[in-house]
Amino acid sequence: MLRRHNPDIPIYGVYGGEPDEEAAFRKALEGRLDGYYYFDEPKDGMWKWFNFDLLVTKWYTDIGKDMDFDSVIWVQWDQLVLAPVKELFKNIKKGEMFITGLRPAQEVMDWWCWVSKDAEQAPPGHGYETYMDFLKHLKEEYNYSEEPVFSQPFISIFPREFLDPYSKLEWPIGGYGEYRMPMYAQVFGVPFYRSHHYEVWWPDDPEQRNPSDEERVLTAWQGPLPLKRIMELSAGENGHKLIHPYSRIYPLNALDWLRLLRDKFLNRRYSQPDSEEK
Repeated sequence: MLRRHNPDIPIYGVYGGEPDEEAAFRKALEGRLDGYYYFDEPKDGMWKWFNFDLLVTKWYTDIGKDMDFDSVIWVQWDQLVLAPVKELFKNIKKGEMFITGLRPAQEVMDWWCWVSKDAEQAPPGHGYETYMDFLKHLKEEYNYSEEPVFSQPFISIFPREFLDPYSKLEWPIGGYGEYRMPMYAQVFGVPFYRSHHYEVWWPDDPEQRNPSDEERVLTAWQGPLPLKRIMELSAGENGHKLIHPYSRIYPLNALDWLRLLRDKFLNRRYSQPDSEEK
């Protein structure tokens, strides 16, 4: 899907899943990418999820820093991009950073699991104390005085002005990537691109209950919209072109449709490597 809409933009794959599945992914993606990077740190999938931004910096340190570009567009594996990125982000300025779901911390402190005071709600090793320790570190180390911001980074644009200093930080740096990255951007003085309409639905937000299909085209909630509804919402020039999550084959030709019909008939899902054929 990315290749179809962006034939002139180099596309690189970064694998950060389970080691025993890496070979299958590499084979499935062979010939589809301009480059492939395997994050081979001996960590489990949960650790990599909590520290996904380390995958970004490792790719940049090992490969990306020597390439000729102003910004990198980071797209999660289950993020649909249904139009050229140059059109979707045509108004972004050089040096600006885009990250979905950006909002002030004060709006989510009472209910977001990553900063929750409830140990049963917070993911292992995270929660309110972890966040406060991270915030304390920024204040002591960088004299941080900005309004803290959090995010839901399904798709992001990282300029060199962010990647260069972020990749040079000494890990571990504490906190969690969904607030760590935007708050470090504030530390580095990297401005955010905010002139867009890509709104995220936060399923735990008490003020966002019972959303319409259109309101939840971008969400972390693992209850994806049906393919038919996605096609309806994305149709036309003004349709939604960024949709998350979607983890099945997105039909680009007649063969894809046949495979989807087969899948429905047999009531089985495709393997994850096949889902990368977006």
